[in-house]
Amino acid sequence: MFCSISGEVPQVPVVSPNGHLYEKSLILKYLNDHKKDPVTGDPLSPEQLVDLKLVNKVVTPRPPTANSLPSLLSLFQSEWDSVMLETFQLKQQYNQVRQELSNAYYEVDAAKRVIARLMKERDEARSALAEVSKSLGAIQQQDEMEVDEATDESALPKNVQSRLEEVSATLSKGRVKRKKPASLASAENLSSYSVLATLPGLHTASNPGILSLDLLLSEKENYSDLSITAGNDGSAHITSWREKSIIGSVKVGKKCVQAAWFDVPKAIGNDNVGAFFTTGDKVVKMWKLTEEAAKAGKRKVEPLWNLKPSDAETIAVSVHPSGDYLLTAATDASWGIIDIENGKSIKNI
Repeated sequence: MFCSISGEVPQVPVVSPNGHLYEKSLILKYLNDHKKDPVTGDPLSPEQLVDLKLVNKVVTPRPPTANSLPSLLSLFQSEWDSVMLETFQLKQQYNQVRQELSNAYYEVDAAKRVIARLMKERDEARSALAEVSKSLGAIQQQDEMEVDEATDESALPKNVQSRLEEVSATLSKGRVKRKKPASLASAENLSSYSVLATLPGLHTASNPGILSLDLLLSEKENYSDLSITAGNDGSAHITSWREKSIIGSVKVGKKCVQAAWFDVPKAIGNDNVGAFFTTGDKVVKMWKLTEEAAKAGKRKVEPLWNLKPSDAETIAVSVHPSGDYLLTAATDASWGIIDIENGKSIKNI
């Protein structure tokens, strides 16, 4: 396969429509000047040329000048130089790989040494921990009856603690001797109960919902029919089921009233009724209904004190059986005790 123009083997062969082979660079230069096939003279354009894709490249024969001894010696010298250069490059790559392999071995050895040291320190720490645990166990057995000083921080004042213990001892004696009362309602009596009173619309319709209800347990005639409801609208109502009406209303706060408690605490006198509220703004409030006002037919509540026992929202209250203290529970799992008489927090834990 030889070019029809140069007579040599083409490096980039192309074929004309007439089947003649050309070197692409030569035929393109010829067509720029003559616009025709150099062999047949027919019109020819570069777009008509077809590239040949050879699977095996054609080896260009040596020029005649390369057949002389000086040319062969020069060719051999060039080949030798190429071989030496390639050998030098291979040696450089070999030394580089050898250096990297040496660094990798060093890093592996250092890592093994670090791991061995850490395992040794771990074993020493385990043995030291076992010895400390044994010593602590011995100390705990010796001091298990002693009271830790840190618990004194959560202890109640002595006067409050003694009062609670006194009431607890008194009630415990009564519980041991107490028997089932004969006046206790039976299942048949409960099934025969009927509705005595219905009080609709106790709280606002715009923000409905009763969140807490409590009945006043009192033997006094003026108080025996009272109940209290706390609503989602931030208000509380004291109602009389005997009169079937609301006898007193309290706007406790802007937020909802979480809990309400009705009681006759001794701290404000046995003739007065206390109403306790917990609001959504983390405040505990106490209001009072006096016996004198009840006898006069003016049963209305009067505020006594407001208190914020903790930073969390108080959700439950209860009067202690002593009648002197109010217990509170908050959303942060803390509880507190309040002096009802002066409205001061005694302890919050």
